[in-house]
Amino acid sequence: MKDKKKLKEIKKIIGDDYDDVVVFAAKGDDDFNKRESLSLYDSDSGALAAMICNYLEADPVATAIVKEVVPHLDSDPLTSAMFNLSFRGNHHE
Repeated sequence: MKDKKKLKEIKKIIGDDYDDVVVFAAKGDDDFNKRESLSLYDSDSGALAAMICNYLEADPVATAIVKEVVPHLDSDPLTSAMFNLSFRGNHHE
């Protein structure tokens, strides 16, 4: 199935109440860095980020892993600056 077809089938299962849908899947591998993964989404970036944050609040182990990896993540500098101005004001905590 193509990704759009997979998402359409998943949306049928969960119902029309959900506008934003995100699915993550990974194949097993003993080496964490070699796991083949798949992410399907029909969502805007804000909704996707909110879903991830909500999950991390509920899973301290996943949160610890992400906190270890976060310094290595790249982001768009303009988006980061706009986020800071919009949600944190013109200061860093």
